Amino acid sequence: MNKSIQSMPEYEFGKKILGPFFSEFCRRLWLYHEVYAEQNAVALFCARGGIRLRILYERFLEKMEIPLPVSCRYFMISRLLASKVCFPNSPELVLANLRREFFNTNIATLAKAFLPKQAKNIETTIKPFEKTAVNLKSVNDLFFGKGELTLMIRSHIKEQTQLFKSYLIQLTGENKIILLVDSGLFGSTQMLLSHAYYDKVWFGHYVARSNYRKDHAPHFPMSVGIILEHDFFTPRIPETALLKYWHLIEATLEPQVKTVEYLEQSNDGTIVSNLQTENWVASLAPKDNSCFSGILSYFDTLDSNNLQQVRTHYEKAIRKISNKIQAPSKLDLLSMSIGCSRSHDFGRKGTTSILHNYKSPNLITQLKQIHHSLWPEGQLVNYYGKVGTLFLKILLFIRLFRSHIAFLRISFRQ
Repeated sequence: MNKSIQSMPEYEFGKKILGPFFSEFCRRLWLYHEVYAEQNAVALFCARGGIRLRILYERFLEKMEIPLPVSCRYFMISRLLASKVCFPNSPELVLANLRREFFNTNIATLAKAFLPKQAKNIETTIKPFEKTAVNLKSVNDLFFGKGELTLMIRSHIKEQTQLFKSYLIQLTGENKIILLVDSGLFGSTQMLLSHAYYDKVWFGHYVARSNYRKDHAPHFPMSVGIILEHDFFTPRIPETALLKYWHLIEATLEPQVKTVEYLEQSNDGTIVSNLQTENWVASLAPKDNSCFSGILSYFDTLDSNNLQQVRTHYEKAIRKISNKIQAPSKLDLLSMSIGCSRSHDFGRKGTTSILHNYKSPNLITQLKQIHHSLWPEGQLVNYYGKVGTLFLKILLFIRLFRSHIAFLRISFRQ
């Protein structure tokens, strides 16, 4: 490994803190999979976050000298593709998701995301819709109307649905139980697929499961957050700090590959996605990704004699993660601002910066930037340095104190 990578703060953070975190995830996932070892089940690791989870999971089992309980495969899926292939059976659910995802945008943006292969050819067609806001009527008109754009979308949906059915058979064969593995949080893909493909039983195994948006979640009884199951931050539970900076997990797990936008049939007859370009596997664990390289280095230190230590190392790591998220130092910003930006999801182009480096002279603007940041605590420290860290440490102490007092009161009442 390149020595310059090993000297980076991201590498140290990955090896010493995220390594133990993900090893405990793998240990727990193995225990869940053991339940299905004798059943008709297959584990599908969802693109994109689940791809690296499979790499870690299989390396963990190899180091622990444990055989795979169930067959594991990559699953080329995304919320965008799931929306397409589930539309024929669950149009109301799909359209409700689309309205939420594309809220505050326009119909042209939605259509362009839905038709990525034709994006350059439909510029003239979608031009009139650039000023049409996304709402119940406009989305229904787009999918159920009689215009040229509607016909293109419905044709694309029909093609993708047929390809997906073949792809599902290609992946699962006669297996009826599907164990989806992904980072989380809500599990929209599982919800969509379970409403559209009833011949399969869809279970979700996530790093974290959270109904942070307070939506109807009928799939939750068939899913589990292996590390975290909480809808909001709770000071006494260190894992819930991840909800304050979920990008830390997603950026660590998501390789620099495109989101899955569509399926197509390859020359050999198999169904593949747009993600699976030539040598795409090589990008899953690139040597120049310092944080993920650090995690892999930690996994290389594991062996079957220290399986019992995995839990102990995790307990120490999760407390450090919680404290660093809630009251980071300037050095923590360097080690935890993984990727520097977050790519937009659901077929939309562009990125969102994790931290803003330009400090506006206007205090109101600063506060707005802190509030809307992917990591508000990190943004505050980025602006105010040691003063910001000190303020957050005091706030952390107050939160913990109040939380413990509330817990003791409840305990005494019982």
